Amino acid sequence: MPEPDATMPAAAVLAAIAEIAGRDASEIVPEHDLARDLGIDSLEFVRLVQIVEDNAGVTLSDEYLARVVTVADLVALVQRATIRT
Repeated sequence: MPEPDATMPAAAVLAAIAEIAGRDASEIVPEHDLARDLGIDSLEFVRLVQIVEDNAGVTLSDEYLARVVTVADLVALVQRATIRT
């Protein structure tokens, strides 16, 4: 498992979202709604979380993941999880 990296979240989350959504990372902004704006469905969201967890070396709580709506929400959650480890 990779070592957690506190600088990883924003760039890595954007890269993972871009991969899942089939978009260029430069087109993605923190305010984007993952489902409405980027078209990420529930199965793609599960894959997105797996990629982010693997790259960040963290486990994200289902309780908090249920509250994630925007790119910024996911980045903040990963940042908090990275700091805790």
